[in-house]
Amino acid sequence: MTDQRKDIFSELKQEISGDVYWDPIRVYMLSTDASIYRREPAAVVYPKSTQDVISTVKFAADRGLPIHSRGAGSGLCGSV
Repeated sequence: MTDQRKDIFSELKQEISGDVYWDPIRVYMLSTDASIYRREPAAVVYPKSTQDVISTVKFAADRGLPIHSRGAGSGLCGSV
C-alpha cells in the first residue's frame, strides 16, 4: 500500500462511522466478478448510515475518484 493511499483513505475513515479498508486482502476479494476481468478498487467502504454514503460520495467527487456500488449477501450468480 502506498503512503498516499493510506493518507487519503485514513481521512475518509475519520469522516464516517462506517468502515473503510484499503488492505490488499479486502480490495482483492472485491476485485473479481463472474467475468474474466479484474479491477482492484483503491478502497472498500462499508457505510453504516445514509450520511456515510453522502460523505463518501462527496469525498470521492472532491478527489475525482469513481464509485462502484456492490450488493451484499449474494454470490456471483445471485445465490445466497
